[in-house]
Parts: sequence; C-alpha cells; structure tokens
Amino acid sequence: MIQSLGVIVGQDGVSEYKDALINVYVNSGSKFQPTIGVAQVGKIVTQGESSSFNTVAQIGTYEYTLPNPSFEEVQAVVLAGLKSDYPSVTFKVTK
Repeated sequence: MIQSLGVIVGQDGVSEYKDALINVYVNSGSKFQPTIGVAQVGKIVTQGESSSFNTVAQIGTYEYTLPNPSFEEVQAVVLAGLKSDYPSVTFKVTK
C-alpha cells in the first residue's frame, strides 16, 4: 500500500482524493507483454474479523518491462510513476 499526503485529482478531472490510501494491483506480464502495476484509490473495509480493500478509482497504470519482477519492484515503478504524475503530492510506502 502507498499512503498519499495531498490532493489527487482523478482521471475524470472532477473527482479529488485527499490523503488517499493507494493499493498496487499487479497484472503479471507474459513473454510478450510487460507486467502492469495499477494504482487504485480506495479504503479498507472491515467486516467482523476480515478486512478487504475496496477500490474507488484507478489513478494510474505503469509498466515494468524486465522479466519476473517481485511485488516490491513493481510497487517501486508505481511509486515513481505517481510521483511523476502528481508532483504536488507526497507518497510513502506503508505495510
């Protein structure tokens, strides 16, 4: 997960997400396609003893081109992409 500090304007140009929690969704590539890291804004919902991340919106899609990446490598690409796309917002990886 990545925590943002600041306001992210959604891809629709209307929605705004302040201090958003960002999930990194990894779509594994194949021999012919790169791995895709998707930044999703949402919230953690707890029901009973279980918790899940409910996605509200997608705010970025980033490619990792080297073969067999770890989650941390894809997350680093997503983090760098977010910093580039939203320079007025601060991002920090959380556990």
